[in-house]
Amino acid sequence: KITRVGMGYRLIDQESRKGTYVNGMRVLEHPLNSFDEIEIGNSKIKFLIHDVVSSEMQRGGQLARLDDDEIEMGGDMSGPIAIDQTKSIQMDALSRDVLLELQHPSAGAPPQYPSEYEDSDSEIPYPTKGKKTKVLAGAVLALVVLWMMLPSEPAKKVDPSTTPASQAQVEDDPLKDVELPESLPKEYAALAPDQQRQVEGLYNSAIQAAQNEQFEDSVEFLRKIHSTLPFYKNSRELLDNYIKRLKEKQIAEAQRRAKEDERQDLAIYLEEGMDYLKAGDFDRAAEAFNSAIVIEPNNEIAANGLKAAQAKVKSLDDIPKELDGEQEKRKLVSELFSRAVEAFTNKSYQEAIDTAEKIRKIELKGDTQYLNEAKQIIDRAKMLQKEEFEPFLIQAKEKYAEGDYNASRDLCEEMLKRDPSYDEVKECVGKAKKQLNRLAKEAYTYGYILESMNRIEEAKQYWSRARNYVRKGDDYFDKVMDKLEYYE
Repeated sequence: KITRVGMGYRLIDQESRKGTYVNGMRVLEHPLNSFDEIEIGNSKIKFLIHDVVSSEMQRGGQLARLDDDEIEMGGDMSGPIAIDQTKSIQMDALSRDVLLELQHPSAGAPPQYPSEYEDSDSEIPYPTKGKKTKVLAGAVLALVVLWMMLPSEPAKKVDPSTTPASQAQVEDDPLKDVELPESLPKEYAALAPDQQRQVEGLYNSAIQAAQNEQFEDSVEFLRKIHSTLPFYKNSRELLDNYIKRLKEKQIAEAQRRAKEDERQDLAIYLEEGMDYLKAGDFDRAAEAFNSAIVIEPNNEIAANGLKAAQAKVKSLDDIPKELDGEQEKRKLVSELFSRAVEAFTNKSYQEAIDTAEKIRKIELKGDTQYLNEAKQIIDRAKMLQKEEFEPFLIQAKEKYAEGDYNASRDLCEEMLKRDPSYDEVKECVGKAKKQLNRLAKEAYTYGYILESMNRIEEAKQYWSRARNYVRKGDDYFDKVMDKLEYYE
């Protein structure tokens, strides 16, 4: 919309989707001067301020030229009636109606054109109905020109609540909730002096409030600026920064309040725990002190209160003295040494080794002698274990390699009786049993197949062979024995 403001004109963008541009810059509002180029969509408008009607009457120039791509209002400004272009002329609805009536005669009366408009350069000729029509039109136009040259009344403010929706929309702030790039500095210069002072004061107040950590006030001041101007200095950047700082401050305040609430809850739980403790309600006292420990794990009062509740005493002073941790560890080391020596004496060398390893995992402050003694037990047990069992272990491995799994198993089981915790011997027994169970499975399966063919004698031979591979407790022992007993 182009509207008259004082003695000049102003362009207003009414929240268009693609924006309005003046001389290549996107604007919301902009004062217009002659030769300004306005872009709306794909159309361009050249804006000129001059007296349209008087120029045409004096020199017969063109009134207006209108097409889809360009609207240009032209004319010679050198005539005797031409108005200085700093003095704006506003054409109201009555003036437009008169011009339209002159341009488009009534239906049924063919237009007559004077000779001066027969030139092909005249796009919109001035119509006439003869001499009387000319005189009448001249008088009307002269009156219109004189009326337009009179100073106009100042624009009145329109109340949106008492005007139609179309007028109220014009009065609404077009900058509301609209994100636009920075406008020209003319936006600030176009404000009245008192408005400029107000904007500058709000800007300085926002910065001062931010320095005092009053970001809520800073945000409010900047938003007041943006209700008048879309941009002022770096107000947009400051607004984003202050909103972020305000949120951080609000989060910090919420965390502080949460901690304050936790401290209050902690005090309540401690008080309740002490009351329950004095009343002898140890279960509720323990529950209250546990709740306090959840809030503050290192709270000494809560820890002592929980100990008192577990010891079932009514006062923290009556809590039994705890045993020294170092004394407990030394006692445990002594017990383990006794067990290791006993196992070594009974030639349970693997048990002695495992017990001595447990000793070496305990740490006593300022003492390393027990570690050396445990290491001596381990080394001595391993040496005697090797001397006593290695010949039998070697022989068991040889029998296994020869396929005599029963002999290998017998040797390993004999060693296992003497030292049940010897891991290498356990492994030897397991490997021999695995091979024997495989052979027993094969023999049993062949006997089962022969039985189904009614070849019972041959089946019994395979089952007898399978019996040599298994011992009581093995997987196929019961199956093989059941078959043999059935056919005997």
